[in-house]
Amino acid sequence: MIKNIIDKLIYLYFFFSLFLIVTIKYEDLYLSTIIGFIIIVFILLHKFRYGINRDSVKYVIFKILVYSFCLYIIMLPIIENSGIKFIVYSFNKIIPLILMIQLIDYFKGKNLQALKKYCSNLFFAGVVVALILFIFKIAYLQIGLKFEKISIYQNMSTFSEYRISGLLSHKSRFGLYCILTMMMNLKYANSKKVYRLIKILIIFITSFMSDSLTTFLALIVVFALNY
Repeated sequence: MIKNIIDKLIYLYFFFSLFLIVTIKYEDLYLSTIIGFIIIVFILLHKFRYGINRDSVKYVIFKILVYSFCLYIIMLPIIENSGIKFIVYSFNKIIPLILMIQLIDYFKGKNLQALKKYCSNLFFAGVVVALILFIFKIAYLQIGLKFEKISIYQNMSTFSEYRISGLLSHKSRFGLYCILTMMMNLKYANSKKVYRLIKILIIFITSFMSDSLTTFLALIVVFALNY
């Protein structure tokens, strides 16, 4: 029962963290963070019920480093008395890191091919949405309690750049998103070469529209290294 809930929540988490970015509180808390926290709780319950495998020394050290960093991030705004807004923002940062550790434990010995392909498709869907938004002259779209739409012309007047970032808030994030999309699709792409080449072309075109030369060059390097 718990395992089925965890598996469904994991797919839901990746949907809201890799494709549809939704904010519960404007620029402070993401829906994926809430789902991630729930997954952590359920995985801990699963571990309590079925036990956990013994970890290697290197992995234990890695866990200690990650958890220490998370503790530092969450304690910093409390020590500096920065207010609840910064505590929530820190919570938004540490949940993915803690979830990463829990997922590594949960996925030990499991076949993740279906999940990897699912994530690959989500990444590509995000790139396609950005390209569609660009066709309608929308540079950036935020979905949440506050719906925000930034046109390409607003970006031009503010940053003097003809750029897009899809459902992400900045071109540097979108650039990294394009690079990860390329890596995922080169590794887990459709076996048919035509579809694969179309996907690669769309990723290159979209990254070029982001007006980030670094991203475009990085994509060329990733593509070249793959072949």
